[in-house]
Amino acid sequence: MDRDLELRHLRYFVTVAEELHFGRAAERLHLSQPPLSQQIRKLEGILGYALFVRTSRSVRLTSAGEAYLERARRTLRNVQRDIDETRSIGRGEEGSLHVGFVGSGMLTTLPGVFRAYSAAYPRVHLHLHESFTAQVVEGLENGTLDAGILRDGDPREGLQVQTIFEEPYVAVLPATHRCVSRSYIIRGRQGFARLRSR
Repeated sequence: MDRDLELRHLRYFVTVAEELHFGRAAERLHLSQPPLSQQIRKLEGILGYALFVRTSRSVRLTSAGEAYLERARRTLRNVQRDIDETRSIGRGEEGSLHVGFVGSGMLTTLPGVFRAYSAAYPRVHLHLHESFTAQVVEGLENGTLDAGILRDGDPREGLQVQTIFEEPYVAVLPATHRCVSRSYIIRGRQGFARLRSR
């Protein structure tokens, strides 16, 4: 493509072609008429062919102008679509997301979270990778995963760990066990284990 051709030339050309009047086209484009006419002449110079037949009473497209009109519209639509898609990807509304998770996470609310995400962002292709904690962490560190769902994820340099839900530890004992009368037994990192009789 000629380096001097700019998108504004296409916008100007399409507007003049739609109005078939340089004054009205200039008003739509918020330009004065002389610069608009100059830019159309520049576009015609780049292409090497006249796009309009101008008389004192009318403006009409040449055969080259008619052929170029659909191509110019298509180019402008494609550029706008590319801009919209890029913005959509930037907002996280489109593209792909690779999520690693530990298998036991599927016994929680995680399937519902994935369904809700897919419903909210239908143009994002969600890739789910079932694994174990060390492998999910490795995927996050080497960039093959965008996010990970772990159990007992300890802080790690370079990774942001956010708790999404907590589960209590529950100890289940025979009804005849000597510790049944206690409400709590072993204290660990996660707190006391609650007893539940069967």
